[in-house]
Amino acid sequence: MVFSNEELQNEINNLTSAINGIVSLLSSNSNSSSSQPVYIRVSDFSGVSDADRLQKAIDYAQQHSIKTVFSDDLSFYLESTITIKKGVRLLSAYSTVYMLGANVDGFIIEQDASFLGGKVAIDVTGYTRRAISLNGSQKFYNTWNNTQIDDITILNWMGDNGGTGIYLYSGGNEHEISFVNFSNIKIVGFEKGIHLRATKPSSGRAWVNANNFDNIAIEDCVHMIVLEGSETVPFETTGNIFSNLQIQPSNSTKKIITASGQDNRFTGMVWDLFEITHSGSVVDFTVRSSYNFVDLSRNVPLDRVSDKGRKNLVVSHDTTIVEKRTSDPQNPVVGQVWLRTDLNPTTDAVYRVMTSAGIMYIPIKPI
Repeated sequence: MVFSNEELQNEINNLTSAINGIVSLLSSNSNSSSSQPVYIRVSDFSGVSDADRLQKAIDYAQQHSIKTVFSDDLSFYLESTITIKKGVRLLSAYSTVYMLGANVDGFIIEQDASFLGGKVAIDVTGYTRRAISLNGSQKFYNTWNNTQIDDITILNWMGDNGGTGIYLYSGGNEHEISFVNFSNIKIVGFEKGIHLRATKPSSGRAWVNANNFDNIAIEDCVHMIVLEGSETVPFETTGNIFSNLQIQPSNSTKKIITASGQDNRFTGMVWDLFEITHSGSVVDFTVRSSYNFVDLSRNVPLDRVSDKGRKNLVVSHDTTIVEKRTSDPQNPVVGQVWLRTDLNPTTDAVYRVMTSAGIMYIPIKPI
């Protein structure tokens, strides 16, 4: 076959194009085989201790923009603190156990880091530190950050009820912990199960606000949940939501909830209140508290509540506060308060109180 010059040039161009396509495909395959891994395994790292190799894996992941560190189905004996660095997710296998064998903070979570799965177990007597902690100096803010603590069991199995399970602290200028999600967590055997704390900074503001705790089980802790701070800045603990709580006291338990701040919400179940050996209050609102709400399946009677704050509400079997009605109840008991939703609060006394002398009408007055 004889080609004209034009036809020959076309054939050469087609062949060149095909060769370039093959080279491009081979190059693409080569690049994909050497591309950045999606995750790394702790078992691929060596170190002088379990804590050393675990921290090396986390540090390597952050330095090389690898998002996930997989801990394998292993037990780690830790005698120094592990910091989960910004942008890194520590993902545990189903049976991973992190045993803390020294009186040190267990895991520090930085901004945009996550800790998912596994068991953190205290394996030293006289433990006084925190198993998992966040510090507001990292400035946890904005709802789109990935910080998450999920599917973890935190256990002090030494039997001496020492230390804190989860600790959130802000105490410096513009230090903040907000919009962090904690879910599917079990906490057993600590002095404080969950402790949210804001202290007054030397200048500026600090707060631990708007965090969500869902599906949390707390057992055999001296103080189950503690919120320490004030109603607003400069040191605020407000708007934190605890939902689907399962709380199991023991004879070591002194308090179910101690709360400062405002508009915090606690809902769920308390079991076996008789296990608490004293007969005093088990839910305490401090002088720096207001508008908090507690509904623990009505299992905490009102005579076990101490309220030194303002307008806090505990729903109990003996609660008779603000029943919404379109008419007065037929047989109200003395002390019962209800709200007439059919009336206009600007012109009528919508709140009614049953007294020994009859129904008292309470108008709403402007402040």
